[in-house]
Amino acid sequence: MRRGPPSPSSRGAPDPVGCRRTRATEADAARDAVSGGRRSRRRRGGSRGGHAFDRSVRGEPVYTVRVSRRFIAQHFLTVPDPGPEGELHSHRFEVDVAVAGPELNEHDYLVDIDELAGRVDELVDEYADATLNDRPRFEGYNPSVERFARVFCERLLEGIGTDGIETATVTMWEDEAAAASYETAVGE
Repeated sequence: MRRGPPSPSSRGAPDPVGCRRTRATEADAARDAVSGGRRSRRRRGGSRGGHAFDRSVRGEPVYTVRVSRRFIAQHFLTVPDPGPEGELHSHRFEVDVAVAGPELNEHDYLVDIDELAGRVDELVDEYADATLNDRPRFEGYNPSVERFARVFCERLLEGIGTDGIETATVTMWEDEAAAASYETAVGE
């Protein structure tokens, strides 16, 4: 039996056939009720039509390439009154990296998955068995799972070709039930 984070379908993601109502759509409905249904029409990506998530919501095709890895790292929280999380402790992290864009290149790739996987492996090797608090990108910050997702995403994009990528998302699972994601537009 697979141990680790729940599958995307058990996390409330839309099923491939229908679109069941998820917490996100319920939150959208609540926001619409408060705002009278008005939503920002600000577009990212200039004339290309916004980032990949916006495209998929509008029914436009989007390619997504994912790479996942597991590793163990340590940290301690530095917020006031962190409770037991203020002590050095380990997590069995799972990082899920997703890059998305609307078009394939001349090789019918969105990205070279080997290049993407290689960069993810480099970062995992750097953070595996390390204390996050001691890493330069966490200096002056609380090494929360949210911060870790952002740092991992930023470092990832520094080391790969981003042509064709409109969004990058890193989801960092710190255990089977808790994760944080960081998504950013790329190549604007």
